[in-house]
Amino acid sequence: MFPSDIELDQYQAGMTVILLTVVLAVMGQILARRFLDREKIAGCHEVGGYFFTIVGSLYAVLLGLIVVDAMSKFEDAKRVVEQEANSSMEIHAMAWQMPKHAGEKIRSLVEHYVDEVVTREWNLMENNQNSLEARNLVFELINVVGRIEPVTENQKAIYPMLVQETNSLWESRRARTNFSDYDIPVVECIILGTGGFIVVLFTYFFTIDNPLAHLLMTGMVCLIVCMNIYLLLLFGSPFSGAMKVSTVSFEVAREYMTKYGNPAE
Repeated sequence: MFPSDIELDQYQAGMTVILLTVVLAVMGQILARRFLDREKIAGCHEVGGYFFTIVGSLYAVLLGLIVVDAMSKFEDAKRVVEQEANSSMEIHAMAWQMPKHAGEKIRSLVEHYVDEVVTREWNLMENNQNSLEARNLVFELINVVGRIEPVTENQKAIYPMLVQETNSLWESRRARTNFSDYDIPVVECIILGTGGFIVVLFTYFFTIDNPLAHLLMTGMVCLIVCMNIYLLLLFGSPFSGAMKVSTVSFEVAREYMTKYGNPAE
């Protein structure tokens, strides 16, 4: 899927902030070279190099672990959504084999649930909210499935799988709503921002004969720090922002229920 215009605007805004931050870091380096005594800065090289190695290593490990954790949560959220959509299709398909009245009720509930998730709940999750109606639909579905009395041998064979998929739907929904409630803690942003500032600031305590190369290295350090923090912001909230889990799985499930839900057709 290609990103929407809103997502492209968000990406562009993010890259603009990164470039402005890099420019500010380079300008700070220029001011440092102008107002700080070069010989005094050179005297800091030996001790400053050890300190910079310690600070840079600690920050790199911290930032890397947090970014990897955010990306892992994002992938887990995608898998949970796919499992939820797959369970809804399985329940809808198996409902055709259940007693007529119960089967019709199950299909109606699942269709309504998928439509509610796609049309309303996905937008609500951007603000860390969930649809009460969607939750109640799952509760009613569990109640209907639990009251079924299988009659034929075919129904008796399929019923345990129907119960299992219904439970899976509820568990996947709970996991998805938990992911939607997750957000990057403010204190985490403050710590990473402060750490990145300190790492870039450390580059001001070194000097080389080639000013242009020094500015280039400072800009690259700032750029790599900013890009990693931007990755964290992109993947930190799986259901909001420019990078978010899509509704494709549910849309496929809805199409299946509409066109191919009846095996007799």
